[in-house]
Amino acid sequence: MGEKERILSKLNIKDYRNDLELVLDSKQFDEEAKSLILSVFYKMDNFYKDYSSVKIDCAQKNQFLENYINIIKRKCKKINLLKANQISKNNRIIINRQKGEIESFPNELNLIYAIYELNEKNICYDKYLLEDYTNECVNNVLMRGKTINSTEPIRDFTGWSWNIQFDNSDNIIYNLIFQNALVLLGYENLNECFRKSNIVEALNKKINEMQYDKPGYDFIMDLFELCVILYNNQSKENHEKCFKFKKNLINKKNMLNTRKEYVEDKTKDSSDISKRIQKIDEMLNDIKIIRQEYLKCIEEDKDRYFCISNFVEDKENEKKDLLLKIKENNKVLRKKQYLFNHDDYETTLKLYNFVDDGKEKIGVQNKIIKLQIDFLECMKLKISNTEIKRDLYNIAVQLRYFANLLYKKDGSVIQNDKIAKEFDEVAKELVNKMIENKVIELGFKSSKLNYEILKYIFRTKMIELQNLSIKISFIKDNQIEVQYYDDKMMDYQQNFDIPLEEDITNKKERKTKVFKIGG
Repeated sequence: MGEKERILSKLNIKDYRNDLELVLDSKQFDEEAKSLILSVFYKMDNFYKDYSSVKIDCAQKNQFLENYINIIKRKCKKINLLKANQISKNNRIIINRQKGEIESFPNELNLIYAIYELNEKNICYDKYLLEDYTNECVNNVLMRGKTINSTEPIRDFTGWSWNIQFDNSDNIIYNLIFQNALVLLGYENLNECFRKSNIVEALNKKINEMQYDKPGYDFIMDLFELCVILYNNQSKENHEKCFKFKKNLINKKNMLNTRKEYVEDKTKDSSDISKRIQKIDEMLNDIKIIRQEYLKCIEEDKDRYFCISNFVEDKENEKKDLLLKIKENNKVLRKKQYLFNHDDYETTLKLYNFVDDGKEKIGVQNKIIKLQIDFLECMKLKISNTEIKRDLYNIAVQLRYFANLLYKKDGSVIQNDKIAKEFDEVAKELVNKMIENKVIELGFKSSKLNYEILKYIFRTKMIELQNLSIKISFIKDNQIEVQYYDDKMMDYQQNFDIPLEEDITNKKERKTKVFKIGG
């Protein structure tokens, strides 16, 4: 039995086995690449249940597996596994989306990352550089986070444990930002935003719909600013683009300060556009001019157009864009729209405050910490608006997941003092709400003691949090021993002092399941 057959024999996915075989049989990948693809698929099948239990809000397993197969089927045309002498520290994956080609270090994590990155839409907003560049920054950062998120089922799960692992500091930051947005907006809502042409507008709208109020506004604006900074930091070219956009915004805002100048500028712009449209019309109505212009273009760049009909189509599309621009100019000349634009420029400029011509790299640690505090403020509001037992349990799972996320290589988010302080307040509020709604019943009156016992919820790495049980033993008059169990296996043990005001009549040893959610 060959390597391919051996791995396939382990798969217990009747609906997908034949699809995967057919896809791989149709591809000219070498056997090592096919073996890695199958191995990834096998692990997804085995680990996805644990992943979805820890994460809660994610794609259905069949949807996730179908997507993986479809990317390989539709997007992957060539996979080249690199040799050791072809790899540098910062160049373990090379993607060519246009050709559908992947060059990757030969291991599962690098290959799955490359496959999902190949699938992400390649948006280039360069032609909108002077109008809406924030979309490029936000798309770039969240798309990278989305790709990292897609590798999580095999990166952090082994079939018996959950352990978040990263070997790249930048990926830690991109992942953290994406997970913040994913928890607050939800899997379906965030995917809906990705499908929109203007992701900034879509995220703004969605966060408002979810009624996070001011904390939601603070979160989304800080997320946009952080995306701008991270995009700016990626390269000198990105920095120059961000700074150019900032200067343009300043010029636009200054122009808007004088209504007369603004009107004159928009009127002149529309006049210039009309002349360009007239020139295109004249060309499209004369085949001789079309040929002349086409030959001129391919002389400058022979690969620009495949044939003359492509050239004509391009000019027709250019005309449509110009007509839309005139329409936009007419809209913004109205007084109300003029005021809106002025406010928009003011708001957007705040996102570029830290972009400076003389400083290519901008520190992000304080911004990341601020975003986590915004996130927790939103979670606090979510808790106060939630009454259903199952929903409160789901928030506990999400907060536990958040508490284990890394914000730097050697530390989780709650190892930062500022974040930990805010997290403690949110976790206490959730615990009190769960006790109030009888999601949890410990039998103690002291909210301090209840929280001290229950805060282990957010530290445990057990897969099924709802399996958590505790055994309480009264070892002294003023002290208890608490053992935490993952089903029948003890996970942790700690002693707690009983407050003097706690009046306990029944001191018998007891073991109880923590969550009373049914189902």
